[in-house]
Amino acid sequence: MKIIPVLDYMDGRVVLAQGGQRASYQAVGKDNSSLVSDHSIQAVIDGYLTLYPFNNMYIADLDCIGGQDLNISFWSESLNAYPMTEFWLDLGLAVRAWPKLAKQCPHIRPIVGTELFKSLSDLQQALSQLKAYRPILSIDMKHDQILGVTDILEIREDWPEEVILLSLERVGTADGPKFDQLAALSKDSRLTLYSGGGTRHSKDIMALAEAGAEGVLLAKALHNGNISEEDIKQFNR
Repeated sequence: MKIIPVLDYMDGRVVLAQGGQRASYQAVGKDNSSLVSDHSIQAVIDGYLTLYPFNNMYIADLDCIGGQDLNISFWSESLNAYPMTEFWLDLGLAVRAWPKLAKQCPHIRPIVGTELFKSLSDLQQALSQLKAYRPILSIDMKHDQILGVTDILEIREDWPEEVILLSLERVGTADGPKFDQLAALSKDSRLTLYSGGGTRHSKDIMALAEAGAEGVLLAKALHNGNISEEDIKQFNR
């Protein structure tokens, strides 16, 4: 079971997500994190790596997801400082500019999320164009409804092997993870499934593993210490 730390970046700072209500996200700092006192990308990455030498981290550029332009120089300079870490980067529709970013920062992988794409064909085209960069599909959900490309389940043969099931309304909450879609898709042995949203503690992680997840995206549970270094060592063996 792989633990994947999450950084949500918005307005020049790393924030803690809460239920998908992005306008209310608060910057990471000493008031809400036992790991860091600074909300910069570097400080939060360093905080995670002090906790455990993670091989992968997930970053959501909420500015890009909200429609702003991709800042290639910022991301290449920030992430090239950590050449041993593979970053999974969600840029929303700005993922179409991925080749330009990848030339400057090779140890990254694109997230292709359903939320912002207007049609199934547009999403299929993005997955095809990004195939050489090993894209990860994110099925973005809210209250059990798939956001954006609602018919994504119809083209499972075109999916990459790695898929995130992201329950946006549960991100940063104490509601626990969702299992229904995970259990259904776990029957497909080709897929490597990751769960995002609502994971509170080690018991949730064990339940997700039993339901078929091979990894889990975490932020709040790492910052508040509910998932400890010992827990991470146990799951990341």
